[in-house]
Amino acid sequence: MRQEETIRREILEQRIDRELEALSEKLFGKKLEDASDEQVYVALLIRTIGVSLCVAGTDLNWKERLFCSIAYLPKATVQAAIGSVPMAMGLSCGQIILSVAVLGILITAPLGAIGMDCSYKKLLERV
Repeated sequence: MRQEETIRREILEQRIDRELEALSEKLFGKKLEDASDEQVYVALLIRTIGVSLCVAGTDLNWKERLFCSIAYLPKATVQAAIGSVPMAMGLSCGQIILSVAVLGILITAPLGAIGMDCSYKKLLERV
């Protein structure tokens, strides 16, 4: 029984590795081993587009919409929570996923904080 569980886990890990590699190649044109900070910037661009779509039907003016995009840049909760899971599972790509997650946190946290601090007076009005 124990040996069957081990075999199933190994098969699952191999499948996850293959799927992550394929997803990385489709999204970024690179394998996970070749990950770089450009992936973080692509993720930020996608996040900004998503925020823009979410606030498109609201009564916010363009300045408030821009501030919403800036405010959503420093999101490290998900990266911190699940970035180490593949490594803890023993997946071969775990180290690179954790590295990209940490890189994402290190880039987005100060970028968003500085962006909000520098722009709130210019973009938001007191009501």
